[in-house]
Amino acid sequence: MKRLSEAALPPLAAPPPLRRLPEAAVLDFGDGPLAESADDEIDISVIICCHNGASRISRTLDHLSWQEVPAGLRWEVVLVDNASTDDTAETARSAWLSAAASAPLRIVHEPRPGLGHARLCGIATAAGAIITFVDDDNLVSRDWCTRVVNDFSRDARVGILGARGIPVFQGGAQPSWFVRFQSGYAVGPQRPVPGDDQPMGFFYGAGLSLRKRALTALVDAGFRPALLGRSGKQLGAGEDAELSFAIALAGWRLHYDPELTFQHCLPRRRLTEDYLQRLYAGFGSASALHDVYVAAGPGRGLRRRLAHRIEARISVALLKAGFFSLRALRPSLSTDDRLQSNVDARYFLARVRSLIATRRQATALKTTIATWAKAARAGAASARRGEAGNEQDRRAP
Repeated sequence: MKRLSEAALPPLAAPPPLRRLPEAAVLDFGDGPLAESADDEIDISVIICCHNGASRISRTLDHLSWQEVPAGLRWEVVLVDNASTDDTAETARSAWLSAAASAPLRIVHEPRPGLGHARLCGIATAAGAIITFVDDDNLVSRDWCTRVVNDFSRDARVGILGARGIPVFQGGAQPSWFVRFQSGYAVGPQRPVPGDDQPMGFFYGAGLSLRKRALTALVDAGFRPALLGRSGKQLGAGEDAELSFAIALAGWRLHYDPELTFQHCLPRRRLTEDYLQRLYAGFGSASALHDVYVAAGPGRGLRRRLAHRIEARISVALLKAGFFSLRALRPSLSTDDRLQSNVDARYFLARVRSLIATRRQATALKTTIATWAKAARAGAASARRGEAGNEQDRRAP
């Protein structure tokens, strides 16, 4: 697929949806066109998952409505109202109609709480060949949609794309400890350099983009996410890494574009030491499942060898939890170093609990992952060969 420019280019082909939704569940607003036939597809769908986001969503949609897209690029916004008890949907509708954006807004309601449920609902609703996730506290750059499409257009082997978040501190200054933990808040550089990543890397979920065909192929092969992310005030985590691991296992490349940027608005309540420790405890809980993906992946590194030995991992995590707990008691530590030790202790304690809880299922889960990954890799390779053949046919005189 060619890179987009000011000239109109053929749109991307979209795969069939993951599941059918009742027609009444989707409400369309705005003046932008929606695809009506297989020859008239949406290039990119922006998915925003909201739980009680009425106070945030207007600003997010305002920034999104300022997208500068070339002629021929067709885009839409899918807002998933995830078990909200406020007027998120009505606020979003009014904001989008007031913005008079060039794309339609589709609102769908997902009654099951949890970010994972909301994202899957949004993917099922989206008409675009490319999916890009924008949180309801993200303010994307004006070239967001164009740049995402261009990044995927350069290499048909890329299945997932990571962006760079820029923090915006609301109601206070940046905490002295923030830079140490910024990746946990989905901001800061994700890689030292732009480009393709190691075979089993992952990106944070805010600003994450993927090729929808890569995910539908995974689902067809048997993939079902085990991590569902945050749910209300519960700081579940790791669903973004699981998705990255799954797409990488299926043979797709990961690509990082540091020039693809968004502002991430961080309220004061999320910048407390208590919130930080609970956040990293969520990461620790998710890490046990991530180990299973690493064990099922390619390579022979130390991390992969340890991933096969769950008793050794439990022992190592327990030792680290004890070490950091004791280290935090040292009176000579600075305030930020003590916080670092407390965060590490919470992470490894949560990891120990999760490793113990999944010990019996780990082998069976690894076998399941390896089975669907093999089928997905075969399907992805076949699809790419077909695309290459179609491209040659188009270029032939």
